[in-house]
Amino acid sequence: MKLLRIALRTQMVLVGVAAVDLAVIRAFWGSKHHVLEGIALTGLVLNGGLYFLIRARGRHRAFWAGLLLAGLLGAGSFAWAMSHPKLSATILDQSTGRPVTIHSSGAPLSDEWESYLNLVEDSIEGLPDHLNPYLNGRLAEVLADACIAFVPQMAVALVGGMLLWLIALVAAAAIRAVRCRPPQVVARGIEGAAR
Repeated sequence: MKLLRIALRTQMVLVGVAAVDLAVIRAFWGSKHHVLEGIALTGLVLNGGLYFLIRARGRHRAFWAGLLLAGLLGAGSFAWAMSHPKLSATILDQSTGRPVTIHSSGAPLSDEWESYLNLVEDSIEGLPDHLNPYLNGRLAEVLADACIAFVPQMAVALVGGMLLWLIALVAAAAIRAVRCRPPQVVARGIEGAAR
């Protein structure tokens, strides 16, 4: 039987990626805001994107780099918004005896993420019971949160990947156009400048 041989460099990359994954899991484990559930699927896709970024050559590498960058931004915005939601509390002022409401500013996109998640969860809960028999219980809630949060994060990641790929394509075409000019045009331009 032939053994699978993996290069030391590949093993080091795998250990580094696993370490980053475990650090993210540890940071958000037990969060009451469902942060880990919301970034789990995106994290798996970003791991695959990192693998393909390392393995790809040429302009394809630009797509994977854009996907990684935009995916990290999408997952980071979700994690930040869910970790720091906008809150308000009403307390009783001891000196005046009147209620005082305190508002926290929260993360910049926390209102948008909260409203998106609430809209989709309300839509799912509004389905008749015979259409959603598996959407009851904690596991179903976690899976639904993961899938719901995954869609906009991956949309951002795919747009970022395609955008960087198109930029690389246009840049390569511009470089090719400059290199393929006929030598006479370049020579005439230099002679004209000398006169």
